[in-house]
Amino acid sequence: PREQDFYKIDKNGNIVTENNIKRYSHKNGATSAKGKEINGKKIGEWKFYSTSSCLTSIVNYNNDGIAEGDYKRFFCFKYGHGENMYNNYLSQTGNYKNGKQDGLIVFYNPNNGKPTHTEFWENGVFKRVKDIYDYNGNLVSSTGTGTVNLYKEDSKYLTAKLEYQNGHRAGVAF
Repeated sequence: PREQDFYKIDKNGNIVTENNIKRYSHKNGATSAKGKEINGKKIGEWKFYSTSSCLTSIVNYNNDGIAEGDYKRFFCFKYGHGENMYNNYLSQTGNYKNGKQDGLIVFYNPNNGKPTHTEFWENGVFKRVKDIYDYNGNLVSSTGTGTVNLYKEDSKYLTAKLEYQNGHRAGVAF
C-alpha cells in the first residue's frame, strides 16, 4: 500500500487495506501477491510477483475464490525491479474456467512480444497445438504442424525447439 492508504496487519502478518485488498509477502519481504480477499477467498483481479518483485501473473477470481476468466503471465528476467521491469513482456495469455485452463492459450516471444504458438486446452487438459508462428509473429501453420520455440521464463533465451505434427509433439529439434 501507498503511505496514504489505511491498512491493518492480519494475524499472519499480511497487510489488509480498508477495501479488503490483501498483500502477501515472500520471506525476503517482497510482495508475493496482492488483491481483494473476502472470508479467505481471492476475489477479482490478483497480481503475483517473484521474490525479486517482478510481476509474474495476473489472474481473475470469481466470488467463490476460483480462478475464472482471462489471465496473463509475464516473463521475469533477473535485472530491474518493480511492476515496470522488462515492460512486462507477456509470456502467455489465456482463460480459466472453474480454476482450470480452458480454451486457446497464446504463448509469446520475450524478444519482440509476438506470438510463438497457441495451444488448445479443455478443462485443464492440454489437447493440441493449434497455431505456430515464426520469430516475427507471422502465422506458419494453423494445423499445429511445425517447430515451436519455447523460452525460459527468466530470460530471453530459447529453452527448446519442439517439432509438432497435426497438433501433437513429434520430436525435439533443439
